[in-house]
Formats: sequence, structure tokens, C-alpha cells
Amino acid sequence: MDKNSLNIFNKVELVKLSSIEKEKMRAELLLFTEKHPVRNVDSIRHILQERSKSYISSFVEILTLKKILINKLQPMPIILIIALLVGGGTSFAAESALTGDVLYPVKVSVNEEVRGWFAVSSEAQAKWDARRVERRLEEAEKLAAEGRLNAEMRAQIESRLDGHSKAFEDQTKKIETEQNTNASLEINSDFEASLKAHEQVLSRIAAEKGNIRAEVESLLLEVRALLNTTVKARSNAEVKVSVEANGEFRSAAEGKLKAAENKISEARNFIEQMKSSVSASVSAQAEARLEVAESVVARGKAEIEAQTYGEAFASFQEAIRIAQEAKLLVDMNEKIELEMKIPDVDDDIEIKEETENESDQETSSEDSIEVESETEVKVDVGL
Repeated sequence: MDKNSLNIFNKVELVKLSSIEKEKMRAELLLFTEKHPVRNVDSIRHILQERSKSYISSFVEILTLKKILINKLQPMPIILIIALLVGGGTSFAAESALTGDVLYPVKVSVNEEVRGWFAVSSEAQAKWDARRVERRLEEAEKLAAEGRLNAEMRAQIESRLDGHSKAFEDQTKKIETEQNTNASLEINSDFEASLKAHEQVLSRIAAEKGNIRAEVESLLLEVRALLNTTVKARSNAEVKVSVEANGEFRSAAEGKLKAAENKISEARNFIEQMKSSVSASVSAQAEARLEVAESVVARGKAEIEAQTYGEAFASFQEAIRIAQEAKLLVDMNEKIELEMKIPDVDDDIEIKEETENESDQETSSEDSIEVESETEVKVDVGL
């Protein structure tokens, strides 16, 4: 075992889940079992009996079935992967890791790759690729808000963003070739909403964090380029959907209307709950976006009455996108508010020094008062 692998393994062994993280894991497992109940107990029992092997044997089986994973994990010390399997909490703990952290390779090269296995269809894969872009941007925003984003970290994040965005584009093209225009519209629309919210958050950080402005602005260029590509893809899908005006498309449009109304209601409730946690300007901006979403819904209803169901479907999807954008704007700004309230190390030192100086001054004053009191007592006794 080489020295670097041993150091990583030793650090991984120190990772422990907090009681909150354990409870969160338990809650997520319970939620999964509720949503995915066992329908054939005998079949499941048989499968479990057949696969009752050791962790290492199962791992070898997985690598045999998924040869592609081997290539993706080659740069990663094999000891770290074994540690992940043996120490069950490591994978969960890695989810909060950021670029440069010891568990970050587990997060991006193991956790995310494994999750990608379950994205079987082109739609599912495209959604997961979009989510990976969002995860990288969330990491960048956290690092930037804490003032820790440097050129090396930014370059690594941009490199991963480029890979994720190209994968997303490839999958959306596959969806288009499958003649699934509705899915293409929905996926690009949701991704556009997310990118717009991230663009605004990064712009705010760039304005408030002058020492890392150059790094954040570099990321902003990447986000805006990806946003432009996504907007074009969404617009093209809207044009194709809008020409649909047959009776069969009516039910799809009506279903999308309900989805739009539900999304606006969901976003409004969320914004109301978070109003005290974000600035008044952010809250007002989000509420203004919801008003736009409602006007788009009204337009879509008029299009249904005119029997232009394709245009109505596109309008309702637009309303969903705008409402989601409003919700994400508040959600991301609330998280950034918390991060930016965390004092830097230098600030802590300054506060500590100021406190110690004040304490020394108070002590000095008290000593002076005691000396004066003793002097007065002696004088009184002398008289």
C-alpha cells in the first residue's frame, strides 16, 4: 500500500456520522421503502439468498457487470473504494464534501457514478446529468460564499461542469431523436430555471466578495454559455410542441395545466415560509415572477379554449419553469445568506483580540479601583 493511499484510508476511518446525519439516513431509507414496497416477497427472498455474499465478493460482481466503472475509477485509490464498502457511513458522509476535501473523490467518482447506473432511460440520464451540473454549482457557491474558492478549485469545477453539460446535451439529443418532444421541453425547461437561479446567486456573490470576484465571474461565463444553449433547445422544443393541435393532445395540455397550478401554489407557499430568511428584494423578486407565471397560465387557458392545445401545453410548461425559478431563487439565496453570515477565521481572531483587550482594560480598571480603595482605607485609619 503506498503512502498516499494509507493517508487517505486513515482519514476516511476518522469520518463519523453525527446523530442528525444518521437520523436523516434512516428517514430516507424509510421513505424509500414506503414508495417502493415489495410486491413479490418470495422472489425478493430468493434473490437475497442468491446474493448473500461478502462485501468484497459483491464488489467484484459489480465491477464485472459494470466494466465501464473500472475506467472511471482508475485514478482513485482502490483502498478508498474498499473503505467505502466496509465503512457504510463513508458514502453518506461524502455527500457534503467539497472540492479539495478528502472524501470528494468518493462523492463524484463513486456515489454519483453508482446513482448514474439507475438512470436507465435517456430522460432519466439527462435529468441526472443536469443534477450533476447543479451539484457542482452548489459546491462552487458554497466555497465562494465562504471566501475559499481559488483558481485551482474553480478550474476543477469548470472541468467537471463541461463534462456534465456535454453529457446532458448528448442525452437530450437522444430524446429528440426518439421523437419525445414533450420530454425534451420539460427537461430543458427545468434545467433553464435552475441555471437562471444559479446565475443570479453567483452574480450576487461576485458583487459582494471582491477578493474572489475573478473566479466567480469565470464561473458565470460558463453558466451563461450553458444557459444560452439550454434556452435555444427549450425554444426549439416549444416550437415543435406548439404545432400539435389534435384532440389527443388536449388531455396532455389539461394535465400540464394542473401541474402548473400546483407548482405555482407550491412555490408561493415556500416563498411565504422563507420570507423571514431572505432579503426583502429577493422575496419581492420571487413574488413578481409568480405573478408572471400566473399570467402565462391565463394565456394557456385561453389557448385551450381556442383549441390550440400544443401552444397551451407550451405555455403551461413555461409557467412551471417561471414558478420553479422563483422558488429556487429564494432557496439558493437563503442558503447563501447562511454561508455568508459565517465569520472568516481572521474575523474570529479580530473579535477574540478585541474581547481580550476589553477584558484586559476592565481588569486594569478593577485593579486601579482596588488600589484606590486600599489607599483610602489606610488614610482613614491613620486619622
